[in-house]
Amino acid sequence: MDAQAFTPAPDVLMTPNEDYLFTTPKKLLGTIKAVLKVYKLQKGKTNLKGQAAELMNPAVIARMTEISLQIEKEYM
Repeated sequence: MDAQAFTPAPDVLMTPNEDYLFTTPKKLLGTIKAVLKVYKLQKGKTNLKGQAAELMNPAVIARMTEISLQIEKEYM
C-alpha cells in the first residue's frame, strides 16, 4: 500500500497530467469492508450490474481483503 493515498493533495487538486485523490485509512477501510459485506451477502446471485458487478470478481475481492488487512496492520 502506498502511503501517498493518505497524503493530502497540494492546493491545486488537478493538473493536466494528474488528479490528486486521497482519503484516510479509516474511510478506505470502511469502504472496503462495505464492499466485502455486500459480496458475502450477494454471493451466487446475479442481480448486480455494471461497476458493482465488476467489483464482485473473486480476484478483486481477494485483493480488497489483502488491502484491508494491510491497512489494519499498518495504519490502525
